[in-house]
Amino acid sequence: MLNEKILQMLSPQTKDQIVSWREKQTPTNNLVIPSGSGRSFVISLLAQKELKGPTLIVCRNEDRAYRMAQDIETWTGEKAFVFPQREILPFETIPESPQVVGQRIQVLYKALEKKSNNRFFVTTSQALQSALVPPQVLEEVVLRFKVGERIAYNKTIQHLINIGYKRFPQVTGLGEFSVRGDILDIFPLSGEPVRIEFFDDEVDSIRFFDPEDQRSTEPVTEIEILPARECYFDKNNIAKGKEKILHELQEQLTKLRAQNYFEEADELEAKVKADLDKFQNGQSFDGELGYLIHFYGREHLFLEYVKPELIIYEDQEDLVRQTEYWLQEIGESLTLLMEKGRVLPSVFENFHSLSEIQAAAKNIRSFSISEVGGDKDSLELRLRQPNIYQGPVETAFPDDVEERLHKLMQVGVIVSTTERQERVTRILQDRKLSFSSEKAGPGVVFVQSGNLESGLESLSDNLVIITDRELFGGAKRKKKPIFSQGKVLHSKDQLKTGDYVVHVNHGIGRYTGMNTLEINGTHKDYLVIQYAGEGEKLYIPTEQIQLLQKYSGLSDDAPKLNKLGGSEWQKVKARVNASVQAMAEELIALYAARESIRGHAFSPDDDFQKQFEDEFPYQETPDQLKSINEVKTDMVKPQPMERLLCGDVGYGKTEVAIRAAFKAASEGKQVAILVPTTILGMQHYNTFRERFRNYPFNIRLLSRFQPESANRDTLRKMASGGVDIVIGTHRLLSKDIKFKDLGLVIIDEEQRFGVSQKEKLKYLRKNVDVLTMTATPIPRTLHMALVGVRDMSLIETPPEDRYPVRTYVTEYNPETVREAILRELARKGQVYFVFNRVQGIEEMAAEVQNLVPEARIGVAHGQMDEKYLERVMVQFMEREYDILVSTTIIETGLDISNVNTLIVYNADHFGLSQLYQLRGRVGRTNRVAYAYFTYKPNKALNEDAQKRLSAIRDFTELGSGFKLAMRDLEIRGAGNILGPEQHGFIAAVGFELYCQMLEEAVAQRKMVGEIEPEEQDPQINITLDGYLPTSYIADEGQKIEIYKKINDVNDLDSLTKLEDEMIDRFGDLPEEAENLLWFKRIDMLARALIIEEITEQREIGRDTLTLALRFSAKSPIDGNKIQQAWEKYRNKIGFVHGKSPQLKLANWQPKTRESRRLLLNILEILAGANTTKGKNRGDL
Repeated sequence: MLNEKILQMLSPQTKDQIVSWREKQTPTNNLVIPSGSGRSFVISLLAQKELKGPTLIVCRNEDRAYRMAQDIETWTGEKAFVFPQREILPFETIPESPQVVGQRIQVLYKALEKKSNNRFFVTTSQALQSALVPPQVLEEVVLRFKVGERIAYNKTIQHLINIGYKRFPQVTGLGEFSVRGDILDIFPLSGEPVRIEFFDDEVDSIRFFDPEDQRSTEPVTEIEILPARECYFDKNNIAKGKEKILHELQEQLTKLRAQNYFEEADELEAKVKADLDKFQNGQSFDGELGYLIHFYGREHLFLEYVKPELIIYEDQEDLVRQTEYWLQEIGESLTLLMEKGRVLPSVFENFHSLSEIQAAAKNIRSFSISEVGGDKDSLELRLRQPNIYQGPVETAFPDDVEERLHKLMQVGVIVSTTERQERVTRILQDRKLSFSSEKAGPGVVFVQSGNLESGLESLSDNLVIITDRELFGGAKRKKKPIFSQGKVLHSKDQLKTGDYVVHVNHGIGRYTGMNTLEINGTHKDYLVIQYAGEGEKLYIPTEQIQLLQKYSGLSDDAPKLNKLGGSEWQKVKARVNASVQAMAEELIALYAARESIRGHAFSPDDDFQKQFEDEFPYQETPDQLKSINEVKTDMVKPQPMERLLCGDVGYGKTEVAIRAAFKAASEGKQVAILVPTTILGMQHYNTFRERFRNYPFNIRLLSRFQPESANRDTLRKMASGGVDIVIGTHRLLSKDIKFKDLGLVIIDEEQRFGVSQKEKLKYLRKNVDVLTMTATPIPRTLHMALVGVRDMSLIETPPEDRYPVRTYVTEYNPETVREAILRELARKGQVYFVFNRVQGIEEMAAEVQNLVPEARIGVAHGQMDEKYLERVMVQFMEREYDILVSTTIIETGLDISNVNTLIVYNADHFGLSQLYQLRGRVGRTNRVAYAYFTYKPNKALNEDAQKRLSAIRDFTELGSGFKLAMRDLEIRGAGNILGPEQHGFIAAVGFELYCQMLEEAVAQRKMVGEIEPEEQDPQINITLDGYLPTSYIADEGQKIEIYKKINDVNDLDSLTKLEDEMIDRFGDLPEEAENLLWFKRIDMLARALIIEEITEQREIGRDTLTLALRFSAKSPIDGNKIQQAWEKYRNKIGFVHGKSPQLKLANWQPKTRESRRLLLNILEILAGANTTKGKNRGDL
């Protein structure tokens, strides 16, 4: 364990001093330690294993708590659990983040798990102050499943609802469960989703599953399911709590009416009685925590769960001030709410002061850690943070280590990644300094990986620990294992009744549902499409589902429906095809022309480049690394690079550009970075300056915010080679701009430049490498269509060190808005308030100012003078304003990491992509961000608005929100790439079909030799029911998904895997589903053998059937295979030779397994295939 190795480096005197001081019983025990990892180091020593109980550390805020926990885990090798504060107050009627609820419940349960010996818990004063349910209640409501045990199945389902789980057809998000026959799927708020299969009421199997593909992953023998809410009730305590609530309600109503607040009293009475009905019905609801003390009292705190032996308060005086201020703020808010009849007075009883908590913990040893000394009982340790190295690490670091070792100091190095550990050991090796990752001691540098906030220097021990902070300016920030995956969308193209669809042969219609029809004695499922004409319906069998696509155009306008049977659709397709063919021709020609031009071939990466890249303070995402490699691979080629980099704002495109710029500048080439706005230019300038701060490159900004003399100096030095990297707007395209040796042009958001500017761009990018970046994502379908003719890199993975934005959809409530703003200002952050009407925006700003008089407010909208608008934006960036009240002009281009609260007024007026992009303006760092989408009180939202707002709320997880809400943004991005002249064609046939046609046109032009004829579908006419019964898969969306998967399968192994998936997800196959897969096997074998038709024939004068198989003249069957089949089944089959050979099976009985198995086996022999493995293959 790491701590033991570090402990060896401490003097016995220091260890004894800390432990003996810990044992002293004084009321004011105070440790004097500067901020940084020295604190966590001493806490780890104080909590050494001779302590029997856990240690509880109370920090100033959650950011500090997570850093403390990470440090403790590095020092001790043990898990430190962070108990987060509730993100909403008990009286707020907005939904709480399931991730936060899940983490709170998980940590409470971990505190009760005494057998696990969990020794470290970290929290904040606010989390300590809130009342909780009694520990025994939490233990009682936990659901436990064990293979082989019997449970009351129906009671279990009801219990899941009581503890906060919601029932859905398919589990895709936290706090959901689904029931499909004997299969119960549950997605706990913490941990992986789990699938429990029953045999009657006995647990038959338990296995985890992946919500992305719904497949089981790993079996387990037992599982515990924690609740999905913090309040849970049975009938007994509901009756007792109801009595207390009604008593308090009556008292409050009397007071309100005595003060003539009759309307407010009526509102309160209606609200409380509605809430009581919800309790009675077992419903969970927003705001239920406000009643917790009526059911369980106020005395149960986090302390009761942890039962700590040691409590350590960080900066106790600050904690006291902070909690007093917080309680005061809550008190003021509650007073306003009580006057308006919104809450009962007892809500305030949910909170305890810090003095109450300390009184409850009076028998527990406690210490305070502070920056400055206390009284005579304080222990002041001679610890400090080492200085950050100035200059290149390769020389400054070994120089310092050498000097310290010469002074007989002990040196440890702890860095966050194995790559950095290797780099440190390489530097020490080059200087011939001894090092080890196994032991610490004099003359040997101890090197290990771990994550610490900072280094520490113990003067009394002659010891120094050096970390990422001192070496590289900060640790590589990794994802905190806090939140489980949020809601996952399995198919953004999943069909729903009412959706517009495109049939490849019949055009645009509206999907009206799926019907099971009996035709010629056979039951099958059909998708029903309504067309323009009266009663014009098309019934599409599920095996032709690939001919159908969900319609998406470039606007929200409904498409015109086609008529069945007319020539209109064929004419539209022909027009689009002509356009697509011309476009493909142009793309191929452009690509060929580019390949013939010669530019500068950059050298492969050297140590200088690797050192620069290692100083990136974040952990790169896989997509980011792939894009970086693609860009650098292009740069080392002799042809000029022309690459498009797509990815949402904040997904790491800038770092890709920075590394390309460094590569070019380090070889003496100049770099021009072109941006559409001055503000974006300033942001890039600050980012580049920060990343290049340790390197001798001259970076300049050409901007009207720069003094004119500075701009003239920049122009002069660009021409002479004195500027390495220049960032500017379209000023860079002016005729007076001259470069000495331009090697790389980076264009950000090219689609935001005008036509004339794009013409000038063509001149600028001649013979140089060009990297174009766009924050509008590009659909995968378009990317695939353009592979090989347009070099594109996609960054779809969100950064790892990000929390999902906590998203609330709620009525506009001034108190909620005020609380949200104050919460952000308390952590020195800033707020966006979006009001999307220029008329009235000043009045709204005044209203916000009245709510929060202490805040500094700026106003911005698109009708302002451009220079004045930019000035306001810059002032907001430079934190001269706390709140920016603006229209949606913040939607693109702004990247301000300090803004982490967004409030949108009248959110129901916005489109889904707008809401998603607006939410993307916050949560740009590792700080938790909040988005409030509000609508007018008592307003009845239309169905579309409800769907949009619920979608944006449900899909809060990074990446999954991208999949859902970026759909129409992707289409917009496609429009940008393809050009406006293509928009009409995309609208005419739908985006998916357009991309398919483009892909085929490009492929045809790139193909050499003869194009293979299109494969003909075999006609299979067998009287047998083959479909997915509703009793097996009830949800229509899941049914379509499985039909699509069956249709997409093109080899027998994949079909076997799909069968396993169906059994895994929905249980054993019913006969109709078995038959459906049998039909698919027959179809695949028939295609392999080029069989044109398989048809049942009734023998003349007899009741028996014969099955006739007619082969194509091009069929690959050979005589040996026919002989083999004949010898095995000579009494049952007959061959008719000729131009189109035929095979006949006598006494054909499709409903018997024997007949079906016979056909399958014969086709396997003829095709040389084997499908007789597994559950449903050989015994058909």
